[in-house]
Amino acid sequence: MLAAPATGQLMNRTVTAGWSYRSFNNVIMSFDPLVTDAVEIPKSYISGEQFEIDIGDDWIEFRFYSSMHWTDTLFNGWTFLDTLDAIPDFTNDYIESMSAGITNFDSSDVG
Repeated sequence: MLAAPATGQLMNRTVTAGWSYRSFNNVIMSFDPLVTDAVEIPKSYISGEQFEIDIGDDWIEFRFYSSMHWTDTLFNGWTFLDTLDAIPDFTNDYIESMSAGITNFDSSDVG
C-alpha cells in the first residue's frame, strides 16, 4: 500500500494505472479510473482475475485472491500517473505488507 500526503489527495481524481512488462514502456494493460469509494480496477478487468486494485484518498491497495508467480524480467509491475496533472506530488511511501519475492521498493520509486 502506498500512502500519499496525510491530507489525502486522490478522491474524485483520475489516475492512469498501467501494467508494464519487460520494459517500462511496454504497457500491456492500462486503465484511467476516477477514484471513488468503489474498487477502481476490479479483478474481472485484470487478466487472470487474481487480484484487484483499490485506490483511496491517500492509498493504493493490491488485493490478491490467489497465489501469483511473476516472471523475472527487467520490469514487471504497475505504474500510477496523474492523468490530468491535478494531484499534488507524493511526499512519502509506506508499505504495509509485501510478498517476500518483491524487492527494491523504496521512496525513490514514488514520484
